[in-house]
Amino acid sequence: TSIMHCFYNSLLMLVSGSHNIVKVSCLQCFIGSVGTALLMVLLGMHDVDPDVAGNRGYVIYCFVLAALWFFVLSIPLWIYLQEDDTAEAAESIQESFAISWKKTLNSLSNFELVKFLVAMLLFNDANTTLHVVYVVYAAQIGIPVDKILAGSVLNRVISAVASLMWLGLSTLLDPKSCFIGCIIATLIATVLCAWMDNAIDFYLMIAFMTTASSGAFIFNKVLMGALTPREKASHNFGFMGMVNRVGGFVGPFSFSLLSVVYGPKAGFVGLLLMGLLALLVITQVDFEAGYAASAGEQSEGVVKDDDKEKGK
Repeated sequence: TSIMHCFYNSLLMLVSGSHNIVKVSCLQCFIGSVGTALLMVLLGMHDVDPDVAGNRGYVIYCFVLAALWFFVLSIPLWIYLQEDDTAEAAESIQESFAISWKKTLNSLSNFELVKFLVAMLLFNDANTTLHVVYVVYAAQIGIPVDKILAGSVLNRVISAVASLMWLGLSTLLDPKSCFIGCIIATLIATVLCAWMDNAIDFYLMIAFMTTASSGAFIFNKVLMGALTPREKASHNFGFMGMVNRVGGFVGPFSFSLLSVVYGPKAGFVGLLLMGLLALLVITQVDFEAGYAASAGEQSEGVVKDDDKEKGK
C-alpha cells in the first residue's frame, strides 16, 4: 500500500490542477470509505454475534473476502490503464535509481520541504501508532469484541462523512490550517483513548481519530503538492513515502517502552509529545518559499540537461 500511495499521489498531481486537488482528494477519500463500509456490512461486522466475532473461521473469511474485493475492483484499472513498453522506458528504468538518489540529495537542500517531511513523520508515526493500539487497548480494558467490530464500521462511516466536511471547510480555511486542525483532533483522540473505559468512550474516540485521519489523508498530499512542481511529483511523493516508512518505528517503540516502564496509559504520553512536536514544526513551514525552491531546482536541472545535449 505504501508504493500504491506514492503512485496515486503523484498521479493526482498530474490529473488535477492546483485549483481542484482538494476536491479530488476529498472525493477519493469519500469513495474509499464508502466502499470499505459496504464491505464491512457485507461481512456482517456491524451487527455480528459476540460468539462468532472471536471465531478463527470468521476472521479468515473476512480476510479472504477482502482480498477478493480488492482483486475485483482492480480489474477495471488493469483493463483500461495502458502503458507503452518501449526501449526508451526500459532504459530510463535502468538509470532511475541513480537519478532518484541525486534528486533526493537536491531535495534535502530545500529547508521548507525538510521541515514539512519532519512534521509529517512525527504526525504520521503518532497517528499510525494510535490506529494500531486503540483496538488492542480497547480489548484489554474489557470492551466486547462485537462492540469493537461495530466501531470499525463506524470508523469508515465517519471517514466518509468527514471527507465531505473537510471539503466544505477547505472553502473557508487554507490546507495548512485544516491540517493543523487534524493534528489537534488527533491529540484529543489520544487523550480520549488513554482514559476510555466503556463503549461510548470508545466510539467518541473513534469519531475524533477518524475525522483527523481523513483530513490528514487529504491534506498531506495537498500540502506536499504545494511544495512540488508537477515535474517532480513522482520523486517528492516517493521521497515522502520513504521517510515515513524509515521513521515508522519511533511511535510504536516509544509507546511500548513507556507502557512497559510506567504503565499502559504512559504510552499515550509519547504519542502526545510527537503530535505536539508535529504541530510546532508544521506552523514553521513556508510553503510558498518551499515551492519556489523546488521550482528553482527543477529549472536548474533542465538547464543542465540542455547543456549536456548541446555538448553532444
